[in-house]
Amino acid sequence: MEGTVRFSGRLEVEGRVQGTILAEDVRSSAVRVSASGQVDGAIEAAVVHVAGTVNGPIRASKRLGVQSRARPHCASPVVG
Repeated sequence: MEGTVRFSGRLEVEGRVQGTILAEDVRSSAVRVSASGQVDGAIEAAVVHVAGTVNGPIRASKRLGVQSRARPHCASPVVG
């Protein structure tokens, strides 16, 4: 998928997204990038869990979780 993905609630990424993932409500939203998932772009949500690959900035307003086999490639993830 290419482009900006806007969502509310929860979003599970199991494939590839080329673009930005942006929560409509950054106070009560969650994104999970599964082990088979890849995001080439920014992610912004309340809670972000990474088990796969992220090539871009991550901004989590509440919590950021990164599993041991995850591959986050970002300069500096922001929490808060």
